[in-house]
Amino acid sequence: MHTGSAGDLNYPAFSAVFSPNMDKVTQRRTVRNVDCNFRATYTANITIPAGVRVTVKPRKLRFDAKQRTQDYEITFTPLGAGNLTDKYTFGSIVWRDGEHRVTSPIAITWPWPARNLAVM
Repeated sequence: MHTGSAGDLNYPAFSAVFSPNMDKVTQRRTVRNVDCNFRATYTANITIPAGVRVTVKPRKLRFDAKQRTQDYEITFTPLGAGNLTDKYTFGSIVWRDGEHRVTSPIAITWPWPARNLAVM
């Protein structure tokens, strides 16, 4: 597991601060299936914060008796904040297996005023 930045600490939430010269922020997480049902497949559902594209790899996490932990990464790419009026935008990633749901909030911070960012 790559541990090169504070964004890679295994917190249940995501936060990215964009400056005008940043092209993307990638963060990594390790999750563990603690359910008594060892076999489970969780699919990512994303509520995208305004002003970014969100990519999750992989989109499905498959657990079984031997594979109790899984790694994934989430990448935030600015789309151009020219139309944003808020310094902060919010979203979430929800992992669902049909019975359970695990939610992680997402907070994006834009330089103030955000509308001065160049369109990417």
